[in-house]
Amino acid sequence: MNAPTTLEPDSDDAELAPIIESLGYAMRPINVGARQLTEELGLGPRGAFMLTLISRGIRFPKDLAAVLKTPRSLITADLGRLKKAGLVTASSDDPDRRKSVLSLTPAGDAARQAISDEIVRIVAANLARYSRSELRLFARMLRDVRGPDDPAVPMRLKPTLS
Repeated sequence: MNAPTTLEPDSDDAELAPIIESLGYAMRPINVGARQLTEELGLGPRGAFMLTLISRGIRFPKDLAAVLKTPRSLITADLGRLKKAGLVTASSDDPDRRKSVLSLTPAGDAARQAISDEIVRIVAANLARYSRSELRLFARMLRDVRGPDDPAVPMRLKPTLS
């Protein structure tokens, strides 16, 4: 195996330009594929991500805001939409009832699973020609692009239902 190449910030971007361009467009097929389900359910732009994060252990609105890098006011509005649709519940965990603990309803988990299935179908079809080791490398590279300060979200937790 060749030694890793070190790219300097001011180096010729010929190696990075196609990567940067592809990252910008990579979500298009996923967004298109999931759009019908998210529109049917009225999830809004962050709803599907929020269902996934709640299913993986995020319990508090402030943590959703931190992971999604979104203002709390938008998270509150999105959660209101998800609660109204019967996909998420918020119960009080605090004696003064200011802290909401989030969980998915069975309908919320079914919606999350349907969206996840569609995304997996799209990604698996588009990456079918690559080996498992190439896919693991690709996943590692995408995590590296996110950077060390991006909060990691557990990917293998079982959904928690209310």
